[in-house]
Amino acid sequence: MPQTDAVSQNPYAPPITDLPGPMNGGDAAHIDAELARRKHLNHEASIRSIGLLYYLSAAGAVVSVVTGISGLVGVEMNPEAFGYVVGYLLFPTILAVGVIILGRGLRRLKRWVRIPTCILQGFGLFAFPVGTLISVSIFYLILSKKGQMVFSEEYRQIMDQTPHIKYRTSIIVWLFLGLIVLGIAAAVLIPQFV
Repeated sequence: MPQTDAVSQNPYAPPITDLPGPMNGGDAAHIDAELARRKHLNHEASIRSIGLLYYLSAAGAVVSVVTGISGLVGVEMNPEAFGYVVGYLLFPTILAVGVIILGRGLRRLKRWVRIPTCILQGFGLFAFPVGTLISVSIFYLILSKKGQMVFSEEYRQIMDQTPHIKYRTSIIVWLFLGLIVLGIAAAVLIPQFV
Protein backbone atom coordinates (compact mmCIF):
# COMPACT_ATOMS: atom_id res chain seq x y z
CA MET A 1 0.00 0.00 0.00
CA PRO A 2 1.46 3.45 -0.94
CA GLN A 3 2.32 5.71 1.95
CA THR A 4 0.25 8.95 2.24
CA ASP A 5 0.67 11.87 4.58
CA ALA A 6 -0.89 11.86 8.03
CA VAL A 7 -3.35 14.69 7.31
CA SER A 8 -5.08 12.88 4.46
CA GLN A 9 -5.38 9.74 6.62
CA ASN A 10 -6.70 11.54 9.70
CA PRO A 11 -10.25 12.86 9.18
CA TYR A 12 -10.01 14.72 12.51
CA ALA A 13 -6.94 16.75 11.57
CA PRO A 14 -7.43 20.56 11.45
CA PRO A 15 -8.08 21.92 7.96
CA ILE A 16 -5.16 23.35 6.03
CA THR A 17 -5.73 26.83 4.56
CA ASP A 18 -3.68 29.18 2.44
CA LEU A 19 -3.79 31.82 5.20
CA PRO A 20 -0.58 32.19 7.15
CA GLY A 21 -0.86 30.97 10.69
CA PRO A 22 0.95 28.85 13.23
CA MET A 23 -0.22 25.66 11.50
CA ASN A 24 0.80 26.91 8.05
CA GLY A 25 4.14 28.53 8.77
CA GLY A 26 2.85 32.02 9.64
CA ASP A 27 3.01 33.91 12.89
CA ALA A 28 0.55 35.80 15.06
CA ALA A 29 1.97 39.22 14.07
CA HIS A 30 1.32 38.52 10.40
CA ILE A 31 -2.24 37.46 11.16
CA ASP A 32 -2.78 40.67 13.18
CA ALA A 33 -1.42 42.73 10.26
CA GLU A 34 -3.82 41.02 7.86
CA LEU A 35 -6.78 41.60 10.16
CA ALA A 36 -5.86 45.27 10.60
CA ARG A 37 -5.45 45.74 6.84
CA ARG A 38 -8.77 44.08 6.06
CA LYS A 39 -10.47 46.18 8.75
CA HIS A 40 -9.22 49.44 7.17
CA LEU A 41 -9.19 48.40 3.50
CA ASN A 42 -12.47 50.11 2.54
CA HIS A 43 -11.35 53.32 4.23
CA GLU A 44 -7.97 53.13 2.50
CA ALA A 45 -9.66 52.66 -0.88
CA SER A 46 -12.00 55.60 -0.23
CA ILE A 47 -9.10 57.91 0.59
CA ARG A 48 -7.24 56.79 -2.53
CA SER A 49 -10.38 57.51 -4.57
CA ILE A 50 -10.31 61.11 -3.29
CA GLY A 51 -6.88 61.35 -4.90
CA LEU A 52 -8.42 60.16 -8.16
CA LEU A 53 -11.16 62.76 -7.78
CA TYR A 54 -8.45 65.40 -7.36
CA TYR A 55 -6.76 64.19 -10.55
CA LEU A 56 -10.05 64.59 -12.42
CA SER A 57 -10.57 68.11 -11.09
CA ALA A 58 -7.01 69.00 -12.12
CA ALA A 59 -7.86 67.76 -15.60
CA GLY A 60 -10.83 70.15 -15.57
CA ALA A 61 -8.53 73.05 -14.67
CA VAL A 62 -6.17 72.06 -17.51
CA VAL A 63 -9.10 72.01 -19.95
CA SER A 64 -10.00 75.51 -18.72
CA VAL A 65 -6.47 76.75 -19.41
CA VAL A 66 -6.32 75.13 -22.86
CA THR A 67 -9.74 76.58 -23.74
CA GLY A 68 -8.60 80.02 -22.60
CA ILE A 69 -5.41 79.82 -24.65
CA SER A 70 -7.23 78.60 -27.74
CA GLY A 71 -9.69 81.47 -27.38
CA LEU A 72 -6.82 83.94 -27.43
CA VAL A 73 -5.26 82.74 -30.66
CA GLY A 74 -5.45 85.48 -33.25
CA VAL A 75 -7.06 88.02 -30.90
CA GLU A 76 -5.46 91.42 -30.62
CA MET A 77 -5.29 92.55 -27.04
CA ASN A 78 -4.72 95.91 -25.46
CA PRO A 79 -2.08 96.02 -22.71
CA GLU A 80 -4.67 96.51 -19.95
CA ALA A 81 -6.53 93.30 -20.82
CA PHE A 82 -3.30 91.31 -20.99
CA GLY A 83 -2.94 91.32 -17.19
CA TYR A 84 -6.47 89.97 -16.76
CA VAL A 85 -5.86 87.22 -19.29
CA VAL A 86 -2.60 86.16 -17.62
CA GLY A 87 -4.41 86.07 -14.27
CA TYR A 88 -7.24 84.06 -15.80
CA LEU A 89 -4.79 81.49 -17.14
CA LEU A 90 -2.35 81.52 -14.22
CA PHE A 91 -4.86 80.76 -11.44
CA PRO A 92 -6.20 77.49 -12.95
CA THR A 93 -2.65 76.41 -13.79
CA ILE A 94 -1.44 76.88 -10.20
CA LEU A 95 -4.62 75.25 -8.91
CA ALA A 96 -4.15 72.24 -11.22
CA VAL A 97 -0.54 71.72 -10.11
CA GLY A 98 -1.51 71.96 -6.44
CA VAL A 99 -4.43 69.57 -6.82
CA ILE A 100 -2.24 67.07 -8.69
CA ILE A 101 0.29 67.17 -5.83
CA LEU A 102 -2.50 66.63 -3.27
CA GLY A 103 -4.01 63.85 -5.36
CA ARG A 104 -0.68 62.07 -5.55
CA GLY A 105 -0.22 62.41 -1.79
CA LEU A 106 -3.69 60.99 -1.17
CA ARG A 107 -3.14 58.10 -3.56
CA ARG A 108 0.11 57.25 -1.73
CA LEU A 109 -1.41 57.87 1.72
CA LYS A 110 1.20 60.45 2.72
CA ARG A 111 0.62 61.90 6.19
CA TRP A 112 1.48 65.50 5.19
CA VAL A 113 -1.46 65.67 2.77
CA ARG A 114 -4.12 65.72 5.49
CA ILE A 115 -3.87 69.41 6.44
CA PRO A 116 -3.73 70.87 2.88
CA THR A 117 -6.64 68.63 1.88
CA CYS A 118 -8.69 69.87 4.83
CA ILE A 119 -7.89 73.49 3.91
CA LEU A 120 -8.94 72.91 0.30
CA GLN A 121 -12.11 71.11 1.37
CA GLY A 122 -12.89 74.04 3.69
CA PHE A 123 -13.51 76.09 0.54
CA GLY A 124 -15.68 73.27 -0.79
CA LEU A 125 -18.07 73.71 2.14
CA PHE A 126 -19.34 76.91 0.49
CA ALA A 127 -20.46 75.05 -2.67
CA PHE A 128 -23.87 74.22 -1.20
CA PRO A 129 -25.41 71.57 -1.38
CA VAL A 130 -23.33 69.06 -3.38
CA GLY A 131 -19.91 70.53 -2.60
CA THR A 132 -20.80 70.72 1.07
CA LEU A 133 -21.77 67.04 1.17
CA ILE A 134 -18.60 66.00 -0.66
CA SER A 135 -16.42 68.14 1.62
CA VAL A 136 -18.03 66.78 4.79
CA SER A 137 -17.51 63.20 3.60
CA ILE A 138 -13.86 63.93 2.77
CA PHE A 139 -13.39 65.50 6.21
CA TYR A 140 -14.80 62.33 7.74
CA LEU A 141 -12.54 60.06 5.70
CA ILE A 142 -9.40 62.00 6.57
CA LEU A 143 -10.05 63.02 10.18
CA SER A 144 -11.84 59.95 11.54
CA LYS A 145 -10.10 57.36 13.70
CA LYS A 146 -9.78 55.01 10.72
CA GLY A 147 -8.43 57.86 8.61
CA GLN A 148 -5.78 58.64 11.21
CA MET A 149 -4.81 54.97 11.23
CA VAL A 150 -4.60 54.77 7.44
CA PHE A 151 -2.22 57.75 7.35
CA SER A 152 -0.06 56.46 10.22
CA GLU A 153 3.40 54.93 10.00
CA GLU A 154 2.04 51.80 11.69
CA TYR A 155 -0.42 51.29 8.84
CA ARG A 156 2.35 51.79 6.27
CA GLN A 157 4.21 48.91 7.93
CA ILE A 158 1.02 46.84 7.85
CA MET A 159 0.71 47.55 4.11
CA ASP A 160 4.33 46.46 3.61
CA GLN A 161 3.58 43.18 5.41
CA THR A 162 0.38 42.53 3.43
CA PRO A 163 0.99 43.48 -0.21
CA HIS A 164 -1.19 40.58 -1.36
CA ILE A 165 -4.35 42.20 0.07
CA LYS A 166 -5.97 44.37 -2.57
CA TYR A 167 -9.26 46.23 -2.72
CA ARG A 168 -11.56 44.91 -5.42
CA THR A 169 -13.97 47.36 -7.00
CA SER A 170 -17.39 45.97 -7.80
CA ILE A 171 -18.37 45.59 -11.47
CA ILE A 172 -21.46 47.69 -10.72
CA VAL A 173 -19.24 50.62 -9.71
CA TRP A 174 -17.24 50.29 -12.94
CA LEU A 175 -20.45 50.22 -15.00
CA PHE A 176 -21.80 53.26 -13.16
CA LEU A 177 -18.52 55.12 -13.72
CA GLY A 178 -18.62 54.20 -17.42
CA LEU A 179 -22.15 55.60 -17.71
CA ILE A 180 -21.06 58.84 -16.06
CA VAL A 181 -18.11 59.20 -18.45
CA LEU A 182 -20.36 58.50 -21.45
CA GLY A 183 -22.87 61.06 -20.18
CA ILE A 184 -20.18 63.72 -19.79
CA ALA A 185 -18.75 62.94 -23.23
CA ALA A 186 -22.24 63.17 -24.76
CA ALA A 187 -22.91 66.49 -23.00
CA VAL A 188 -19.67 67.91 -24.40
CA LEU A 189 -19.80 66.46 -27.93
CA ILE A 190 -23.49 66.57 -28.89
CA PRO A 191 -23.81 70.41 -28.80
CA GLN A 192 -20.85 70.70 -31.18
CA PHE A 193 -22.61 68.64 -33.85
CA VAL A 194 -26.03 70.29 -33.55
